[in-house]
Amino acid sequence: MREIPYDQLVNVIAEMCPEACMTLDDEMKGVLQRAIEQEESPLGKRILGRFIENLGLAEREGLPFCEDTGQAVLFVDLGEEVRVSGGGLTAAINDGATIAQAGGNPCPPTIVGIGIGGDFELAALNAKRAFAFRKMGQRNPDPFWAEKELEILEEANKLGIGPQGLGGTVTVLDVFIEVSPYHIASLPLAINFQCPANRRAFREV
Repeated sequence: MREIPYDQLVNVIAEMCPEACMTLDDEMKGVLQRAIEQEESPLGKRILGRFIENLGLAEREGLPFCEDTGQAVLFVDLGEEVRVSGGGLTAAINDGATIAQAGGNPCPPTIVGIGIGGDFELAALNAKRAFAFRKMGQRNPDPFWAEKELEILEEANKLGIGPQGLGGTVTVLDVFIEVSPYHIASLPLAINFQCPANRRAFREV
């Protein structure tokens, strides 16, 4: 039996939360740079450019790159022969996640996660997992759903909402669909929106 000390887990989670709010991985930086190149609206280009400038400032100064730091959502895989010593797993997560709770309504351009099937709880979870673990541009392995992801992305970017909702051609950066088996009598569906900050941090303890 492997034991992970309670305080160690708390400290790891406490490190991840500000990291996710103050830094953006190179993948997302590249996506935003391409969005500037694709955006046809001069105002939209300016807004996206300011977002990238703000990212650099946040990383240099150790500040959140958005005043809305979001709500912490942690996915934890705990092995069968592993336990948290000195306290429980849930308590360690709650003690480590010190980010203030905040609402949704992300600022476009957004990332869209769609969960289909299972029960509604699983659909909602899959909507969140859809963009939490996939790389930008990584399509669903099923060609049918991969095509649907691209169709929704194309149609969403025809809406004219644009960066910050001020008009433009880049409203959504990517769309991810995760599908689970479901009963023929029901088809739950959940949609989760993420702002371009796409806060993520990963650790193996």
